[in-house]
Amino acid sequence: MKSNILGMEGNMEYLLEKIMSVQSRSDSVNTSLFEKREHIEKLHRTCNLLRKVQILKNVCQVYIYYCKHDDFISRIIYTFHDFLFWF
Repeated sequence: MKSNILGMEGNMEYLLEKIMSVQSRSDSVNTSLFEKREHIEKLHRTCNLLRKVQILKNVCQVYIYYCKHDDFISRIIYTFHDFLFWF
């Protein structure tokens, strides 16, 4: 019975070592993925912003198309369109 307990203690120490090893590897993978996840989120936000700018640009183009007969409105829209071009 005493030998069973000693054997069990050895197995428990071995199990603890394996758990610590898995935990260490898991932490390193999570750290690596965290950096990549931040980069992906930044790209996603940038893509959303570009979509919004594209929508505004398209709206300006439609206004320019329909307002060619009115000089004053056209100048305002062209100015707004040029302003958006820089974003």
